[in-house]
Amino acid sequence: MEILKISLSILFAFSTNTAWSKTNTIKESLENPSLSQSVETLFGSLRAVVRHNDQVVTVPINKRFLITTPFKGVQSTRILTFGEITESKRVEMKIGQIIPNWRGIYGFKDRLVLLNGADFTLRQVNEKTFETITSGSTIWDRILPARDRGGEAPNFEITKLRKTFKKAFLKTQKVDGSKIAGWTHWKTGKNARIFYMTTFIKDFPLVQVECSLENPTSCSITRKCNLKLPNKVKQEDMRGIAYSPKVDEILIANTTQHSIMRFKINSCNSVSYQGDISLPKNIFSVNNLAIDSDENLWVVTTRADNYNNASLFYWTQEQWSGIKTSPPPKSESSPGKASSSKN
Repeated sequence: MEILKISLSILFAFSTNTAWSKTNTIKESLENPSLSQSVETLFGSLRAVVRHNDQVVTVPINKRFLITTPFKGVQSTRILTFGEITESKRVEMKIGQIIPNWRGIYGFKDRLVLLNGADFTLRQVNEKTFETITSGSTIWDRILPARDRGGEAPNFEITKLRKTFKKAFLKTQKVDGSKIAGWTHWKTGKNARIFYMTTFIKDFPLVQVECSLENPTSCSITRKCNLKLPNKVKQEDMRGIAYSPKVDEILIANTTQHSIMRFKINSCNSVSYQGDISLPKNIFSVNNLAIDSDENLWVVTTRADNYNNASLFYWTQEQWSGIKTSPPPKSESSPGKASSSKN
């Protein structure tokens, strides 16, 4: 009897894991976000987003200021979730006359780190005052191949890769003023914070970046990752990147297919395409995305939608990944209807 119980438990565990693996490859669709899950920001064309602590910070395109919006948790109305529009604030950054091309924002403790896609520079600021604490540049000429089971690549392969990367780095034309599509935190190790970066650099769609624990604006591109984009998807179609610890996948927006690509990632050497999540048709021109500490998926666009006049949206963990959490509250409805595949 005990042997039968053990066998059944093993079979159940295997079936569960197999089912999750299958659902990870099914193409799904996100439903139109409700009014309580969309924001009419102070500026309608946005480049990057992060939800950190009790606020959402968005980056307007070609502006020197940021926008902060309160986030009061998943609530039933827009005002309960994000407050009145007067509670959103425009925060000027004291950065001189430059107009940065922020492509990624990382929040930790009471700090934010912003990555400039135009020149690979970083700026660490206080999350409340937005005063600069440190700034720095990303070192890009020490890249290594993805490490496999055999260990590091031989020196001649490393030298060849660095020459190829340098040539491609210098030759690649910027897309919307940037060579970077997005930036996301993966994990924090003993000696560094590790990020993944999507780029427009030819044949280098995904690279690994390591940043100092003491100074998060001291970073270096450390590895090329073996990411293969699906057929008919070009590097210039990519926008943003977000990592989900719960699902253990990275998400990358695809502007041509108006979808979000899912990739299972174990390391730079092991990246596998899992399928797409289709975005609602009423949302236009996705430009970046992020996943917060509650596994909510955030998306920003370059222009407002045609039903809530919003360019900032979010979906709960269950709504985008199928992993059940506590049910979201009943909320204000939005016009339009989109189908959603069940996991």
